[in-house]
Amino acid sequence: MDTVEFLTESIVARNRRAYFLPGDITRFTVVIWIEGDDPECLDDIIGGKFKVTMDIAIVEGL
Repeated sequence: MDTVEFLTESIVARNRRAYFLPGDITRFTVVIWIEGDDPECLDDIIGGKFKVTMDIAIVEGL
């Protein structure tokens, strides 16, 4: 899979879907990669939670 840069700092992607009608169903796959090294990370927090918010908007007439 090729890496694609975000469109802007606040917009990840913008795509047109031709002939997508009310009631149609589509599927999106979102992959989030988190990495890093935290010396204060303890095994006590394994199984913790990570919360993400995603907004998907439909804009007519583009």
